[in-house]
Amino acid sequence: IEELANNVFDGAPVLPAIDRYTGVLYSATGVADWTPVERDWAATNIFIHSSLLGVISSADSISNYRLSYDSKVAGVSLRDVWSDTASTAIAEMAAGDWVLDCRSEGYRALAPVSPEVDSRYLDVVSAAGGKALNHFNKIHKGELVQKLVSARPHLPTPESFAEWGISVGLNVRLTNRSAVLSI
Repeated sequence: IEELANNVFDGAPVLPAIDRYTGVLYSATGVADWTPVERDWAATNIFIHSSLLGVISSADSISNYRLSYDSKVAGVSLRDVWSDTASTAIAEMAAGDWVLDCRSEGYRALAPVSPEVDSRYLDVVSAAGGKALNHFNKIHKGELVQKLVSARPHLPTPESFAEWGISVGLNVRLTNRSAVLSI
């Protein structure tokens, strides 16, 4: 309960999730400049894993809250609450399509994508092959979202994503489990 003590939900103002979150990743999306057409595309293609609400559309209205993937509420781990439900939601939202999973390792562990869903997690690495620092990882994920929202490409396969990425100047390659973005 102490985790929820600083959160107020009744009568709290709400914003679309993509506007509510203001961290470095979300700032890098350029969401403040998105057109209505870009917002509509994002609403059906960009999903956010909320520690409080599970997997939601970028357009879903939410109130402000402070919880993270490793929070416990009333002594219960959010992994215990969300694991099966969020994994099922991801599969339902994929609706037979593949998933580019841009979540952090903590959120991926909280609710893994079902093995039945074709998916790749986005792995942002330095050009030298090492992992990018957390701050830069988030910036580049946000910039990727901006490029996707701006172009609104149809990407039916991971291979089409990699081809599109290369066509817009990204250094992208696929592995069996990931889409590697070198910065």
